[in-house]
Amino acid sequence: MSVFHLAYTVTDLDLARSFYGDLLGCVLEWGEFQKLSERLKSASVTFIIEPHIRYARLLGEQATMFIKDPSANALEFKAYKNASEIFASDNVLV
Repeated sequence: MSVFHLAYTVTDLDLARSFYGDLLGCVLEWGEFQKLSERLKSASVTFIIEPHIRYARLLGEQATMFIKDPSANALEFKAYKNASEIFASDNVLV
């Protein structure tokens, strides 16, 4: 997974460590997206936007979902079918 940036304010450090370290893990490749979404559902995490595929069979195809962490930070998770298309738009790779 390529990380763009990470910066979070948390209200409970131990809870944040458990949520981010134990529940989420740190790698999200295309094949891992479904596993993460199932793990979140099993942990009764509420989705802001349910897991789904955007741009199916198109340039920039991605799996995405939105949740909130225990400190109410909104988080988006994406997995690109083809990592080289992360910055693609209008059928042009940049």
